[in-house]
Amino acid sequence: MARETRQAQLSIQAMGALELEMQQTAEFDHAIETHLSSCLSKLSEKSLRLIKGYYHEGRSPETLSERESQTVEAIYKTIQRARRDLKTCIERQIRKAQI
Repeated sequence: MARETRQAQLSIQAMGALELEMQQTAEFDHAIETHLSSCLSKLSEKSLRLIKGYYHEGRSPETLSERESQTVEAIYKTIQRARRDLKTCIERQIRKAQI
């Protein structure tokens, strides 16, 4: 009986820890979503076009390459830089919000 009670307590503690973790993750996800639109507005027109084409429209780098008259490698590099810039911007915005 004592062993069953100890296991039940551990489960309650584990559930509490999981619930806290889920709340923190949800809050972090919400913060990212909140700051993403403002950070997207800071991208260059070209970077924004490529990000929207790749992520929102589901276009391949090859298709974007033809549309933009650039090499596939240049498209990959521009998307990579835009993602880096978005990450940096979002992290900066989250830090500002925490102050």
